[in-house]
Amino acid sequence: NVAATLPGATPTAANNGTARLAGIDVITANSFNVQLGTTPVSLVSPDGASENPAILVRDVHADGDTALLRIDGGLNLNNLPGVDHVTPGSVDYGFEEFTTTRSPGYVYSGGANVGTGVGTYTQSIDTTQLAEGRHYITARAFRHRDSATGGDGGPAVFTDFTKTIYVDRLKPEAAIASFAPFASSPGTLQNRDLVVRSTDGTADSMHFFLDLPATLTDGQILAMVGGGNAAGDYDRDSFIRGYSGVRTGNHVATVVTYEPTGNFNVQRIPGLFAQTELGIGLGDLTSRGGLQTNDILGTGVNSFEGVLYSQNTLFNAAADIDANGLVDNLDLLDLGSALTSQGASAAVLSAYDSLLVKRGDVNQDGVTNAADVASLHGSFGGGATWLKDLNIAGPLNAGVVNVADVETLIDDLVRTSRGDFNLDRVVDGNDFLIWQRGLGTTGARFDQGDANLNGVVDADDLTIFRNSYGTTGPILATVTAAAIPEPTAATLLVAAAASFLGTLRFRRTR
Repeated sequence: NVAATLPGATPTAANNGTARLAGIDVITANSFNVQLGTTPVSLVSPDGASENPAILVRDVHADGDTALLRIDGGLNLNNLPGVDHVTPGSVDYGFEEFTTTRSPGYVYSGGANVGTGVGTYTQSIDTTQLAEGRHYITARAFRHRDSATGGDGGPAVFTDFTKTIYVDRLKPEAAIASFAPFASSPGTLQNRDLVVRSTDGTADSMHFFLDLPATLTDGQILAMVGGGNAAGDYDRDSFIRGYSGVRTGNHVATVVTYEPTGNFNVQRIPGLFAQTELGIGLGDLTSRGGLQTNDILGTGVNSFEGVLYSQNTLFNAAADIDANGLVDNLDLLDLGSALTSQGASAAVLSAYDSLLVKRGDVNQDGVTNAADVASLHGSFGGGATWLKDLNIAGPLNAGVVNVADVETLIDDLVRTSRGDFNLDRVVDGNDFLIWQRGLGTTGARFDQGDANLNGVVDADDLTIFRNSYGTTGPILATVTAAAIPEPTAATLLVAAAASFLGTLRFRRTR
């Protein structure tokens, strides 16, 4: 069950006190066996030993009549209830019986030893019950001394056989301990120490990266590992690295942890908020201390549009509004509140509105209109591309296209009324004509008059349209109406439509 061995080292002046002298077996399997074998014991005869040292005398009691096992300070290893020996001060305290195989070298039967002298003891260990890292095994073999079975009745005499193992089933785990300003200058908020703790205590070294894009693979990150991003020792099982010029925002740390075995783990840990001298808050991607339109619109890592449309190949801490390490539609929808809380100007809010509407252009024809609704419907049931996963049903665009994406387009991006079937942000007669032409259609789309998105154009949709007639956008909340019972006769529905159409014509005449 030994996957590898961590070799020992030869002590030198440089490694005195730190060198590992003996090799350590590495266990990666879910179980392993501890096996102890004893052999017959023969002693040189004291009679004539100097004349003929080849004369040997069998010491059958030294063959041993039992052996016990302990890992660390004492763990339940053999599936029997509790630790088997728990008498304080006893030589067997904390030890377990061997239960997989127990075949002593000394066996007393019929008033005599009938053992072969060869002892075999085996215990199967469930590795999943052991913590990651080092463990210390002791197998204690006892000389036979029980006077009731032929022994001399003396106190316990035993020999310990020890072994160190390293359990390495899982990747090493790390967690952020601190992202605070330098202890030497706590008032300089832009200079910060990242302290990371090895939660399982197995880390041999760590490397830190700040604000890497989410789409980098583990292989790409490992290729970047080097002395320039190595963390130093901070405390037991903790590592530290300092960063200068940290901007305000929700930062993300990428931590590469190595164990002595060479096993490693790459972890992306988001949500490290820092309010510093660089940037007034979320949304200030340029970190100029104020919100500008180019924080919202533009290309590159210092504009929200650039980061959003990079599809997570870029990252800016001031754009990660929800602090999950990604910049996506969720952040776009939350950005408005962040801008308002920072006192954004009308120009900045207008730029934000332009970006919202642009994100709704799922067919990429340069405008956001009813054709984008039709494009979404045409993709229903299929896997969502980045363009059409408007409601972010899964991380990194792992959702599907469905009516929830249409809702997001209408309510959250265009921010218009459910009666605005052509998405021009004005509920008027043009929208009524769309509803009228779609009346009775099943499997209908919003751009065919299905205001409540239930797949049917009917009286309920007309009610929503009438209650929102005259509304202009953008609006901050969807205008809806309570559903009314559907008419029992088609003539009532046609009469209502004709009546409303007449009203529209009368208003235009006036």
